[in-house]
Amino acid sequence: MRAVSTTSLVAAAAVAAVTFTGTAQAQLDPSLVTGLSAGCASGLVGLVTNSNISSCLALPSAVGALTSAGNNSVVPGLQNYLSNSICGSGKTACTSTQLAAANGTLLQSCGTDLRSNGGANIPALVYYFINSYDKLRTAGCLQNSAGELCLTKEMYALQNTTQMPISFTTIQGILSNETTQQQSLQALAANKTTFCSDCTHGLYAVLFPGNSNQRLAGAVNQTCNSTFLDGKVPATLKSTANGNSTSSAAGSSASGKGSGNTAAAGFNAGAVAALGSALAAVAAGLALL
Repeated sequence: MRAVSTTSLVAAAAVAAVTFTGTAQAQLDPSLVTGLSAGCASGLVGLVTNSNISSCLALPSAVGALTSAGNNSVVPGLQNYLSNSICGSGKTACTSTQLAAANGTLLQSCGTDLRSNGGANIPALVYYFINSYDKLRTAGCLQNSAGELCLTKEMYALQNTTQMPISFTTIQGILSNETTQQQSLQALAANKTTFCSDCTHGLYAVLFPGNSNQRLAGAVNQTCNSTFLDGKVPATLKSTANGNSTSSAAGSSASGKGSGNTAAAGFNAGAVAALGSALAAVAAGLALL
């Protein structure tokens, strides 16, 4: 996700909402929340505290587990959140109906805000997460043969290699600073054994099907090898995500996507997708952009 990771995108939304209601002292990059309209702030608060999407995503737990101040790592909180609230038996997926309703609320409340700061803002991250929910959840629950969650395993490896905690602050630094991006690439290239693993292979296959990010695909090919671009999750891995939004409520996802695309006319979706993909890549230990 980064790295705002798979579910750190959800955490970011929770942080924003809690900040506006004043019920917690969560901090993250001010640029992500500065200037949100009152209507958008209210809509985010509603999503986190009162909506069906809050329940299936365990957003109250996410607030406590994932909020991070300054340069503190989000990885331990992410590990707890994924293990206890998202992955495994009994942790059902949000339904496509719930996702469509959340998408509609977000677009209605934050239509103007989504366009601010080139799409680099909390509402835009939430929009990306809602519309990429299944693949992000699958990636977040991907597990190796030792029973470790691949996402947090790779994030810890990235922290150890770069000697830099993965926090909201460092994620933004990687995304906005070419020097930091190059340093991350060099760190990965110098530690191929660590990062060219089955976990990285599987995370890349899930997050970027069809090598949808060509620049990232080229970097992965150069750092690891072309096998990592085959679109296959290695047999040594399994996803502990229980079902998906379609299996939870078959047939309702198409209408949700359609209404979202119509309501978002004029919104810089490309910027959001690029930012969200970069965040997911960083979270997966693939900070190669």
